[in-house]
Amino acid sequence: MNFLRATESFEDWLRSQVTVNEKDLQAKHKLMASAKQGLFGFLRATFYRWIQLWPEVCPDLANATPVLAIGDLHLENFGTWRDAEGRLVWGVNDFDEAYQLAYTADLVRLAASACVAVEQQHLDVKANEACESILAGYQQWLTLGGRPFVLAEKTPWLRTLAENQIKVAAEFWDSLASSADPKEPIPPDALQILNEALLNGELSFRLKTRQAGMGSLGRPRYLALAFCKGGMIAREVKAVAPSAYVWAFPDSPPLQDPINTILARAIRCPDNMVQVRQNWMVRRLAPDCIKIEIGEMDEVKFQHRLLRAMGRETANIHLGSFNAATLSKDVSEQTRKKPNWLFHAAEQMIEELRKDRKMWKKERDS
Repeated sequence: MNFLRATESFEDWLRSQVTVNEKDLQAKHKLMASAKQGLFGFLRATFYRWIQLWPEVCPDLANATPVLAIGDLHLENFGTWRDAEGRLVWGVNDFDEAYQLAYTADLVRLAASACVAVEQQHLDVKANEACESILAGYQQWLTLGGRPFVLAEKTPWLRTLAENQIKVAAEFWDSLASSADPKEPIPPDALQILNEALLNGELSFRLKTRQAGMGSLGRPRYLALAFCKGGMIAREVKAVAPSAYVWAFPDSPPLQDPINTILARAIRCPDNMVQVRQNWMVRRLAPDCIKIEIGEMDEVKFQHRLLRAMGRETANIHLGSFNAATLSKDVSEQTRKKPNWLFHAAEQMIEELRKDRKMWKKERDS
């Protein structure tokens, strides 16, 4: 099926899984065609199409060693949080599309997002070199067995980058407070989860709706703002649907609770505020829980460092499924056979993205 039919089919399926916010979905459609978002925004918004085409475009890679994968991995899927010890931690911060996929699926999607970022001048490195940095970091961490990114202990350059992007508290809370009020009562289970997430119901709070993201835009989000012991705190719930892989390949064996499973198994210092309950994901919102903007790094050497770190963090996630020896051997063998496999696969997938976006823009403009 072409992209237009695929989008219609996917969104009909999504409506059968969650109560879709149609206004937000229309906003997503507009962003998918916008010049400002470009191909990078289109990639972020259309994982459903990506995973549908992936086995057709890259059949050999799609049959590589399976892992519990992130799925919708891209440059803007990394950020910071606080662990149980209050330490600032960096890593993957979105697992909406987690599912069992070939390890190559995450790497190629991450590499494709880097190549698109180079094309849109958000990165100053060369596209093939960006792919090399991602793969080098991935292979290194597989060999070492992985290690979480605790910014108080290691990687001072990454800690500095994160600290420079932490939002001004007053501006952050003002922005959340200005979010829209709910026009309809929120689902009782979502309200209960928010209430329990705020000191087990001991705090009164204001309810807001929130529009955020690209891939998940259209799924209901609700925000609870509360004043606690001298300052503001916030919790958000977002409706969770099965991975778009389930839509694309409905005959595949079901996978139970992939998000909580990947969070529990990965090599990381977990954010204890993040969990899936009753088909809602709840998490903490705060000025220091932010994504790191790769375009903020001016020096090429630091961009390569960040790309290598993203490859390493991808390995941290995959090592929750397979031991390092098995996966490292597979990657080495793939690279021995085709040294530039990651870059070439990313370019193949990007070409399909361009075709789909051209069709989408033509339809929107007609």
